[in-house]
Amino acid sequence: MQLRAHHQIEAALLAGRDAAQAANRAKSRFLAAVSHDLRQPLHAIILFVAALRRRIAGDEAVSMLENIGVAAGAMQRMFSALLDVARLDAGAVVVQPRSFVLEEVFHLLRARFAPLAAAKGLGFGIPESDLFVWTDPALLESILRNLLANAVAYTARGRVTMTAERQDQVLQIAVRDTGSGIAADRLHQIFDAFVRLDAAD
Repeated sequence: MQLRAHHQIEAALLAGRDAAQAANRAKSRFLAAVSHDLRQPLHAIILFVAALRRRIAGDEAVSMLENIGVAAGAMQRMFSALLDVARLDAGAVVVQPRSFVLEEVFHLLRARFAPLAAAKGLGFGIPESDLFVWTDPALLESILRNLLANAVAYTARGRVTMTAERQDQVLQIAVRDTGSGIAADRLHQIFDAFVRLDAAD
């Protein structure tokens, strides 16, 4: 009797695990689809804002349009990050590592974020690098893009920089900014879901 009960409990646990994994995969597929679909109209809004900027005059109107553009850009970045996470959870991301010069990724990041930082009056620096790495360049670019996006978005004044240093066979890439940072008593929350740690809290 005890052996049979043990097998029944084990079977129930396995069934529960499989159901939970299936539900998680379904959730990830749903999030990926939704975030992908919502990025399209956001991209259109950003294009319309850029077109309107060339056609309107007046400091107040231009300022309002700039705020719309900043908000739409922030939403687009959030949906992009959500899509990346959902694709990872759903197992839809295939890692394709190769050897490449780090400057290949740094050049893209510099072109994307230098104008954004300049628009906020921030100093910005990503030095050229001739270091070779072995990883997936698209995934590395995605990770660094998210870090830089947050650094630029939440730094009101000062500077945002990214550096790369090699120590033996280990490459360390660091993003630094002069933002307000996170209070010491909130550090334990940095990986909690649905928690935003900024000056507005």
